Parts: sequence; C-alpha cells; structure tokens
Amino acid sequence: MGQDVGTYIEYQGVAGAGALHVEAPNGELLANLLPGGGGGAVSQTGVQGGYVVGETILGQVEVLDPVTGLPVTDAIVTISLLNSESGVVYWGVATYDESIGGYVFEVDTSALAPRTYELIIQTDDGETKTLSVVVAEA
Repeated sequence: MGQDVGTYIEYQGVAGAGALHVEAPNGELLANLLPGGGGGAVSQTGVQGGYVVGETILGQVEVLDPVTGLPVTDAIVTISLLNSESGVVYWGVATYDESIGGYVFEVDTSALAPRTYELIIQTDDGETKTLSVVVAEA
C-alpha cells in the first residue's frame, strides 16, 4: 500500500478488513493489561499501563458477538506494539483461552528501549483498540 506498517494497521480499522463483526455491545473491544512481574495496570478505556524493561506485558481481550453478547471464539486478534521512532517493534497473534472466555497475549519487554509505546489490538474485521504502554528503565 506504500505505507509504513503502523499506518497500514491504523488503515485496517477504517477499511474494515474481513467479514466478521466482533465488537462488544457498547461498540468497544474489552481489553485488559494485567500486572506482569510486579508492574502493569488494568485498562478498559486506554489508561496507561506501566512496565519496567524486562517485565512481560500480559493482556487479555474479550471479543463479544454484538447480537448474543457471547464470546467469539474464532476471531483473529493481532497485537502490535509501535513507537514513533522505529515503528512496529512487536507483532503477534493472541490465542483464545476457553477458561477465561477471551484471547490472551504476552509481549516481552526485555529488548525494548524505555519510552511510551502504542499497543494496538485488532480483530480480523478491523475493530481496533489502542492503549498507551510506558516501559521504564529497570
């Protein structure tokens, strides 16, 4: 598309990739950043999470069917971590965990420089949730 990966990821939310519409009844993905290694924060509204270099960012995402309100178990949920200087520093796919009824992911911060990152959680139909994550010096 002639764009950097970060711009492409943001474009997907506008273009509406895929056919499966998986958002919560209130129109949002429900995303939590969980404490990892003694740090972290919980966020459902984009409140910053804080970690120290070397801690693991643990997260879970609940994708709900807008009609039934039940968890969607077959979505593709991607996780991207970006910074303004070098673009994408992590990309992965969250896996569905039946015991919690949602998708889980882990991002290792040991190779990251201390700064604020944008964590972008996206479903295969283009629904996007962006959270700010601060990774501080150890």
